[in-house]
Amino acid sequence: MKRVVAYIRVSTDEQGSGDGPAGQRRAIEAWAQDNSVEVVSWHEDIGTSGAVSPLQRQVVLAAVKAAETMEAEGIVVDKADRWTRGGLEDGVLSRAQLAKDYRLMLHIVDMPFGLDQLVGQIVLAIRDAMAAEWLRVHKERVQRGVDAAMRSGWPNGKPGRPAKPALTPAELDMVLHMLDCDGWPRMAHAVSAGRGAFVATTVAVQRQRSVTETWLRNKMAELAKENSRVSLALAARRAKGRRSNVDVETEALP
Repeated sequence: MKRVVAYIRVSTDEQGSGDGPAGQRRAIEAWAQDNSVEVVSWHEDIGTSGAVSPLQRQVVLAAVKAAETMEAEGIVVDKADRWTRGGLEDGVLSRAQLAKDYRLMLHIVDMPFGLDQLVGQIVLAIRDAMAAEWLRVHKERVQRGVDAAMRSGWPNGKPGRPAKPALTPAELDMVLHMLDCDGWPRMAHAVSAGRGAFVATTVAVQRQRSVTETWLRNKMAELAKENSRVSLALAARRAKGRRSNVDVETEALP
């Protein structure tokens, strides 16, 4: 019975798709059973792009070492693009290097059965080219998304949660009124309540309407740089000896 080492690769973008580790493992197990092959070792490469040449990946090198140690005759992958998305040249060269330097054969589960060597190489070359084209299109789509996000005001091109609205004049008046006798948690609770956070029907809306004491502290500190009324109120609070984490913070919120 032939012995092989299984290599499973999943990039970050593909972890939730049908090409996940569990799906690849099932395909390899079925192939091994149908072809009377024993899989002697499994190696999962999570989060590695197919653009990285196979024999430059640490997990592939570990699979190669395991194959040599366990006297396996090759490495098996589910599909050609699990081995590489580097195109025809990378596919051909990496398989040739695997055979020449390590005397190991690459088995691809979804290759049509019964093809002669020439036709098999042609099919494999086409699949290498398709894998590289997928990567090119994927990179273009990602870049378009990043460009659109940057145009929408996200500096690093990665949209996150929408920024919370700044304090309204009415909210600022309320906070300044409470600043003399209440703690930051109570003030944050009051702002959140005024924005309807506690009657929101979805978690997303509740998060958007809620403010934390840290957010409120930071906003007040920002306003103090430009608003003398806020600056004087915060200075008066500090002068009374109120500390950041004391005051009425230990009281239960209504």
